[in-house]
Amino acid sequence: MSSLFRVFWRTASDLPGLFSGNFHVMYLPLLPLFPAEKQICVPGYYSDQTYYCTLRKEYAAPLAPYRCKKQLKAGRCMILEVNGLGSFVFTNHRRSDLFLNLQRKFPGVTSYVFASDGPGGYFKILKDGRIQRKIASYMWSEGIGSYAETLGTPCTYELETGHVFKVDPKAQHLREMMPDFTKREVLDLFDYYVGLKCFQSTNLRRVLVYDLENAETKK
Repeated sequence: MSSLFRVFWRTASDLPGLFSGNFHVMYLPLLPLFPAEKQICVPGYYSDQTYYCTLRKEYAAPLAPYRCKKQLKAGRCMILEVNGLGSFVFTNHRRSDLFLNLQRKFPGVTSYVFASDGPGGYFKILKDGRIQRKIASYMWSEGIGSYAETLGTPCTYELETGHVFKVDPKAQHLREMMPDFTKREVLDLFDYYVGLKCFQSTNLRRVLVYDLENAETKK
């Protein structure tokens, strides 16, 4: 893992720099993710959960991570298309419920969610809109807290490493319920299932920036 972190910090100005601070990203092994239309409807389970994604800008060249972070802070969604891998959907925490809609939009596709608030971590494997494995420690991001939780059966990474993540229900503090699942472990999982060394600007196809609207923002 130490070698992975050396790669990460060496490339902090490249795409892996998007993992500095907090991040929320969904990976789908599809290119392109959306058709060429400028506005895409991503239905939710209920009508008021539907998102409307309007293409704001398309970039053929990589954006510096700090510029990407500014777009996310503004409540927008960014899709990075990476050759040989697929599409990476970045949002801020308040918009990350978009991932719930996306997991239903592409049946038959195995997708992954990676997130961290800095100290805590979140990971999910989905197939056909169903959770195969979820590992989450306590996180606090943008004024919203989430509890430690595991769902599904241990994933291949856990079985290969021999370490299955578990919640300690007797912990006195929320962060102590799963102290062994941090950003470090999330990056480990990203490297295992995606490949951090492949997530580089040299493989970038394009960057798409979308404005997001739902029932709440349309009021």
